[in-house]
Amino acid sequence: MVRNRIFVGLAALIRERSRNGWWAYLIWLFVYLLTAALFAEEAHFHGGAGASKLWPLVIPIFVIICQWARPTILGWALVSVPTVLYFCLGLYYAIANNIGPHPQWEYDSSGVVLGVIFLLALLGACISLVYAARPR
Repeated sequence: MVRNRIFVGLAALIRERSRNGWWAYLIWLFVYLLTAALFAEEAHFHGGAGASKLWPLVIPIFVIICQWARPTILGWALVSVPTVLYFCLGLYYAIANNIGPHPQWEYDSSGVVLGVIFLLALLGACISLVYAARPR
């Protein structure tokens, strides 16, 4: 009896869902590609041997493609949970660096503005992913 409930619960994770929220993954992909490009630029991975170190950045893109082809709750969770955690970490970082004896905005105001813009874009991706999870 309990085993059947577990299997039913696991089956619900991979059951195909409506494709109505496909645009939410497009928003997420835009924010992700921007972040990945900035990371690659900052880490100086330009072609050659450096490019082979970037292959883990393709994994989330593969999950997004799978979500477009066959949306599931498991795929949504694989995208949404790290995105929300990343947003929370970024928000903590922004607050911690701008409150205290030497706030970042005093010596790097452009970095603070860009950080806030990025956090707003990431918040938009989080909100769109929540919308995509709604059952239709």
